[in-house]
Amino acid sequence: CVVTYEEGFGELAYDYYIEYPMEELTVPADEIEDTSYTVSLWFKTDDPEGGLFEVFYDQVLGGTANQGNDRAIWLTGGQVCARLWSNNSLEPICSDSRYDDGEWHYVMHTYGGQTGGQELYMDGELVQKGTKTYSGFDFGNAIKIGESIAENGPFVGYIDGIYIYDASFAE
Repeated sequence: CVVTYEEGFGELAYDYYIEYPMEELTVPADEIEDTSYTVSLWFKTDDPEGGLFEVFYDQVLGGTANQGNDRAIWLTGGQVCARLWSNNSLEPICSDSRYDDGEWHYVMHTYGGQTGGQELYMDGELVQKGTKTYSGFDFGNAIKIGESIAENGPFVGYIDGIYIYDASFAE
């Protein structure tokens, strides 16, 4: 797998094709912004539960006992959800529709900058908007793909075309 960071474009690009059965993939990622960010990916599943993505603190990479996670994207009851943590509270936002139909779907989670509150897009359409404008989880040092520690465990399906940007979608 290839991980690139291009200074001039302000983008982290992770392009993996992940197929179940698998173990989740953990990638070091110190440059992920907590004030303005966008992540997008494609997924396909017929399982209504499972974590797609999250930023977390990896003890092995960081060397302390403190652990946490934020900026998670997951499925619950077939709906796609995302969340931010700041000011000691979580704000989950979820789609109204289900996406556990065995078809490919595109998800994008963005916040900060001109976007303001977090936004969740499915297949190119805004499906939910929240009020949190930044992540208070400013010590994340890795991303987890195909699982969420806090939200519904491992993902069963396919994930492809993961991109992470250090800017909101509106910028």
